Amino acid sequence: MSECTEGDIIYIAEDDYLHLPNPQKYLTEGLEVSDYATLYDSLDKYQVGANPYVRDGGEDTKVIITESTHWKYTNATTGTFACKINTLQQDYDVFSKNCNQSVCPHPQDFKIFRELIEQRQRKLINSIPGRSAHIGREMSPFVNWRKIADEFRTKD
Repeated sequence: MSECTEGDIIYIAEDDYLHLPNPQKYLTEGLEVSDYATLYDSLDKYQVGANPYVRDGGEDTKVIITESTHWKYTNATTGTFACKINTLQQDYDVFSKNCNQSVCPHPQDFKIFRELIEQRQRKLINSIPGRSAHIGREMSPFVNWRKIADEFRTKD
């Protein structure tokens, strides 16, 4: 195994996600236009009350396109995202502060990304439609995740 370089991509993923095929391809494209990328299109970005940045059925955003998919700039995500190693190194203090188990038993992902966006002007995008699902939570819309899970199970 070769050593990582600062420009290499790292994917941090919670253990309860399901992905559509070729996540590497999409994440690589996403990181060509953003500091952080996620394949999870969370329903909290469309529900008033679930996210303080949502009004009139959605968040204020800009939609862009890369070679293979559409993306939208988003206001936060979960602990499942990709970035370049040097970006994570530069932002390590923000993650460390908001992942302190003596303060809170689980990472404060919303706070992490709000701080990165507001104070460091980082960009965060998610694919639309979503290409990953937070199992048992708010599933990315417009994908038959049950069928994907069943297909995955039959491959075992």
